[in-house]
Amino acid sequence: MALKLFDRFESFLAKYIGLYWVLLVLLALAGVGLMIAVTPHGIGLVNDSVGYVAGARNLLAGQGYSRLTGDGSPVPITNYPPMFSIILGLFGLVSLDAVPAARFLNIFLMGLNVFLIGITIRKATRSTLLSLLGAVVFLISNPVIRSHSFAMTEPLYLAFAFGMLLLLVKGIQTRKWYWLAGSGFLASMAFLTRYVGVSLYATGIAALLVLRPDPEKDEMAWGERIKQSLFFVEAGLLAVAMWLGRNIRVSSNVGNRQMLFHPIPVDKINEGLLNFWGWLLPERGGFVENLLPLWGIVLLIVLLLLVLAVVTTAAGELHSKDGLAEDAPRFVWIYATQALSYLAVLLLSLMFLDASPIFENRILLLFEVPLIVVGMAGLGWLWQRKTNWGRWASVFLAIMLLLSLAEDSLDAVKELRRDGQGFAHSAIQESQLIEAASALPQDVLLYSNRVTALYIVADLPAYVLPSPMNPATRMPREGYAEDVANIRAKVLEGKGAIVFFNYYGLLTDPEEAAWIKDLTDGIPLIGEYDDGAIFGAQ
Repeated sequence: MALKLFDRFESFLAKYIGLYWVLLVLLALAGVGLMIAVTPHGIGLVNDSVGYVAGARNLLAGQGYSRLTGDGSPVPITNYPPMFSIILGLFGLVSLDAVPAARFLNIFLMGLNVFLIGITIRKATRSTLLSLLGAVVFLISNPVIRSHSFAMTEPLYLAFAFGMLLLLVKGIQTRKWYWLAGSGFLASMAFLTRYVGVSLYATGIAALLVLRPDPEKDEMAWGERIKQSLFFVEAGLLAVAMWLGRNIRVSSNVGNRQMLFHPIPVDKINEGLLNFWGWLLPERGGFVENLLPLWGIVLLIVLLLLVLAVVTTAAGELHSKDGLAEDAPRFVWIYATQALSYLAVLLLSLMFLDASPIFENRILLLFEVPLIVVGMAGLGWLWQRKTNWGRWASVFLAIMLLLSLAEDSLDAVKELRRDGQGFAHSAIQESQLIEAASALPQDVLLYSNRVTALYIVADLPAYVLPSPMNPATRMPREGYAEDVANIRAKVLEGKGAIVFFNYYGLLTDPEEAAWIKDLTDGIPLIGEYDDGAIFGAQ
């Protein structure tokens, strides 16, 4: 009887489709309300956030896409793509600073992304009920809530990615040039938001080469497939080429990265497993942490099955008359391919270009969102078997997933509402150390381990203190000794000061203490505060 109620509700929504759209819009508005509720102290700010904010402010000031060095001169930004900053800068045209603009933008994007994933899942499952369920799963996911509560690029990237993949399927179905052009353009916008947007290009090309508009009637010559793929790429190529060309012109490097192999440490892989399974499963009693090796094997099996499904489906499309004749399985195949494509790009990036991010929650988010679409399709497949065990299994899995996600999201909401996040926290906004640094003579150059905090709180430009190791390559930093000698000379001459955040906390770590000694040995300590210390000539 209980199972029949779901069928009746599904039929009711299909008959009165307007009610479905009302419910989906209400979920989108719930996402907007949730983001307003978790950012009462303003949008969360971290180091990368400050880079985007600085880029937006300098664009508006006519200094190009740049950051300020310690003497206040602009330096072109190449490691962050510009789209997020460009949009924040547009708010400045109506006299709204980039920081509050980022909050308004992410509040809007939360509602938009809830709406877009609902539409995507409906197309992937042909089910209004699963569409609403998937939108709820997205809305209450801890990584989604956190990413939208910080001034970071993931929310904007997701909006472009959802739109690009929706237009891609439309282009495959109709073979109309404007759908392919729109999809390629949005792929370029995603790339200009996050460099991992190259994974969307890989997915788009694979889909256009593999999938056919109508497998029963249209074999599609390879020449036509290649032509459509090239058109998809060319649609947004100009903007991408202009950006990469600009980077080469200003820095001789397309993304401020050095090609060098650095294996991913085992502890970082374990951290990624904890973050991924902590998103899906309850963490009470060490359920994830204590069984981490097992969950690593489970994830590997899931990925292998995903690869097998993608490859076998592609082989069927290319070598048999039976293919994906409807949009629903096309969406599932494309999102499964996107999950694998993103993971491949991420692994290659971490091993060869930038070892610093590793598997943080916000990094894994762009892998997890395609899995939500594929997972909802899996629940739909179980339900459509029309066996009691399959239907009860799908209901059980849906309920357990919602309960697990709700537990984590409630904790996240409480934490985010408490006192601001990152540099928006009151401890930073009311920092004695920053106040003391602001009181130093204006001609004194500042060197700090948190130049972003000085800039975002007090608009103080500062130079970054060099570390012995380059975090992007995990190799000794070239020119470290010379840089330290130059900084010490400036400070001892009275032309500079060293501002250490968390000074006493750093001293408890032998490596950090040795680094501090390199920089400050023989330099007077001129100020001690709860949150740091300042070194300089008297």
